[in-house]
Order: sequence, then C-alpha cells, then structure tokens
Amino acid sequence: MSGEVPQPLGTSASGSAPAQAFRCRDGLINIQASADHKFVDFCAVIGRPDLPDQPRFATRALRFTNVAALEAEIERSLADWDVLALYEALVAADIICSPIYSADRCFADPQVRQRGMARTVTDRAGNTMPILANPIAFSATPIDHCAAPPLLGEHTDSVLSDLLGYGPAQLAALRAQGAIA
Repeated sequence: MSGEVPQPLGTSASGSAPAQAFRCRDGLINIQASADHKFVDFCAVIGRPDLPDQPRFATRALRFTNVAALEAEIERSLADWDVLALYEALVAADIICSPIYSADRCFADPQVRQRGMARTVTDRAGNTMPILANPIAFSATPIDHCAAPPLLGEHTDSVLSDLLGYGPAQLAALRAQGAIA
C-alpha cells in the first residue's frame, strides 16, 4: 500500500511488536503480544512491568518503531526462562504463544501424544520412521495421511512417462547419462 516492496522479516510480524520468536534458556518460543493491553500483561508475566511505561514502548506503533530496543529488553528478560515454564505462564495470562520445537521435542509434546499425532510408518524397503500425523481431525470422516514417504526415485518412471510422455528409450538415455537412477 505504501509503494515499497516488503522485505523478509524472519519470525516478526509487520507492524506489530512483540510478535516473533524469542530465545529462552532452553529453546525458542513465538510470542504475539502487540496489542497494548496484551503487552502490559506480557510484561507483568516476564517481570518487566516497567516496559509499558517507557515512552518508546507505550503504544503498538511506538513498539514497532523501536522494535530493536524492545527485542533487546525482552531477550534479556527471557534469558533465564525455560520455554515450557514461560509458555505455561503466558497461556495462563491469555497471551498468544507457542513453543518452537526441534523434531525430538515435537514428538515428546503431551498434546501431540494425546491427539495420537506421533506415529510410526514403514516404507517399502522395511525401514520404520517416526512421523507427525495430520493435526486435522474430523468427527465422522477419518483422515489417514500416515503413509511412509516414497523411496528415492520410486516414482521417477511413472512421473516421466505418465505425466511428461517420455518413452522407454528416453528413460534409458536419462539413466545412461546418470540424470535419473
């Protein structure tokens, strides 16, 4: 709308602050507390009730204008928090937030386990692997998106021949060139 091309913001949200991922002692958490009343509540949770009273952070627009300084203040305040403890405290205060998990922590999450999303599948070569099932659940129509991923090259011939019209001679030539396995 301004005529300027937006630039990538990483985990930040344009025009809002704080609205991004922050580092805690043991990992990352995404926090969305840019509304003025939510910012006040957020600051109380993290033990920084002074921040909303600072003129540079008094409004959403000012926080976004001074986002680098705000990020620095918040990062210092979160350095001694564990992600789970902060998450629980923010949820209790009705602040939008979510832990950002590595794969191993995602599979161990109680909500993932409770919803039956941590699954194991077996590929055509007999290898088992953990996967996360589709988080969508319908009451009357089951969704089963828990098939193992295809093996490397498993569908190469069918894609090239069925979808792109390659004949046996073309496939053989591509194999001879090492373009496909």
